[in-house]
Order: sequence, then structure tokens, then C-alpha cells
Amino acid sequence: MFSLYSNTYINSILNLIGLDKSTEENFTLAQSLLPTIIKDSVEKNDLKILKNMKNEISNISFQSYSKKSPLHISSKLGYYEVTHFLISCKLNINELDYNEYTPLDYSCEYKHKDVAYLIKESGGVLNNNLNNAKLFNRFALEGDLNSLKVLHDCGADLTAIDYDKRNVAHIAASEGREYIIEYLLFDLKLDIMKEDKWGNTPYSDGNDQIKSIIEKRYFIGNNFIYIIF
Repeated sequence: MFSLYSNTYINSILNLIGLDKSTEENFTLAQSLLPTIIKDSVEKNDLKILKNMKNEISNISFQSYSKKSPLHISSKLGYYEVTHFLISCKLNINELDYNEYTPLDYSCEYKHKDVAYLIKESGGVLNNNLNNAKLFNRFALEGDLNSLKVLHDCGADLTAIDYDKRNVAHIAASEGREYIIEYLLFDLKLDIMKEDKWGNTPYSDGNDQIKSIIEKRYFIGNNFIYIIF
């Protein structure tokens, strides 16, 4: 069973920083420094140092005040090779931090497409919640279709609503993002005609171009809406 006092652990840290292995003071110091060195090495994208500590990374519980694992950090910063290496260390790929974010949540939010697909293919999942609805709506506001596509490919539900019951389609329609509305309707074939808390729909929020696109899928009457396909 792994122990923080194992020779492997202590020797790794003492060798790394060049301290005498024989003193109790250095022993205690080494015990406390390894998690910090791992975190710092991840932040600096220093794959060489991390590879020298692979056994320790695979066994240590890496919890800072924010409960971020090395994978949370590398995925947020978009370090593909480091993320790939940390996955090979068998870290918990779906660990939650204090924000209840998984590594995949961070790679998607910070628009690291290649890292997101790597984590997804390795078993990573999004922690779908209200924060994700806010993120989807932010990307719609920015007109960032590519990031919305990555989110969808990684398992996001793009019909999720925020506190005001508004979703991606409401925001895209309000901002005149025709290409996002087309993607939602014709690529994903989503039913987007939902009311927000004020009773507005993407159709009522949209300009003439948006309305024309929506009418290709819906028949809009005075008091009713029929979906065509």
C-alpha cells in the first residue's frame, strides 16, 4: 500500500531538489513539497519533471484548497501532452473540484478543442448543471459556433436553460446569429421553440432573417406553433 513515507516518495523529491536523504528535517520537507512541485510542473507545462514522478503522481492524493487535480489544471490551460500523460497515470478523469467542474468542463469552457476531445475519448464527461447553460448562452452571445459544436460532441445538452429559462436559441436569435439557429434546427434537429420566463421564444426574439429560418421548420400561427419535421 502506498505511503507518504515510502522510500520511493521521499527519494524522488530529495533527488529532484538535491537534498541530503539522511536527515529527518529534509525527510519532512520532502513529504510536504511533492504536491506543490507536481502542481507547479503542470502549470509550467514541464512534462520532463512530471515523467520523473510518474509513480508518485499515480498514487498521491492531489488536493489543494480549490480541490483541483493536475488534470483540472492541464485541461484548463490547454496542455495536450501533459493532459495525455496525466491520463496515463490513471488519475480520476472525472474528479470534481470546488466548482463541481470536471477536467472536461474546463477544456470546453476555455476552448481547448483538442484537449476536450482527448479527455472525452478517454472517458471524461461533463458535469451538466446550470453553469453549463450559462456557458452555452455565453458562446451563443459571442457567436462562437465552433465551441458550441465541441460542447455538443462532448455530451452537452444544448437545450439547457438558465435561471431566466433562456437557452442557446433565445440568445442566438436575439443576437441575429442565423448560423447558430441553422445548426440547432437542421444539424441537431432540436426543438428550440421554448418560452423563457417572460413568455418570449426564439421566434419572437429574432429578426426577419431568424424568423425566416425558423419558419422552415415550424408553422407559426397566432396562438399556436406546429413543428413541420
